[in-house]
Amino acid sequence: MSIYYLSSDPTLYSSLLIDLLEKTSGRAIISLNCDELVNKGKIDDDILVILDIKKQTDKKYKNYIDTINRNKLKVREILFNITDENIKKNIMKYPNVVGIFYEKDNMDIISYGVKK
Repeated sequence: MSIYYLSSDPTLYSSLLIDLLEKTSGRAIISLNCDELVNKGKIDDDILVILDIKKQTDKKYKNYIDTINRNKLKVREILFNITDENIKKNIMKYPNVVGIFYEKDNMDIISYGVKK
């Protein structure tokens, strides 16, 4: 299984998050954008996508959904930075959610979840 952090604009925050997740989970995590996800989907049978909800806009959401549907990508999604206020809205929007992490979760919880 390949793990991808979906980002259209890599930041210091996302780089540090990926580095911490890799070190604590023992899994390689690659940052890429939606267009690059299409190329990976043709190679990988099983894709786990980490989506930072704080970075998602309606335009990014539509692009993501269109990309996975148009290319028939087999993805599972982890929603990151969920709040009590946006959980219902976001759980229903994404078709293949297998995990969520609240913005208040610490790295131990997140690492454990990514390993699982």
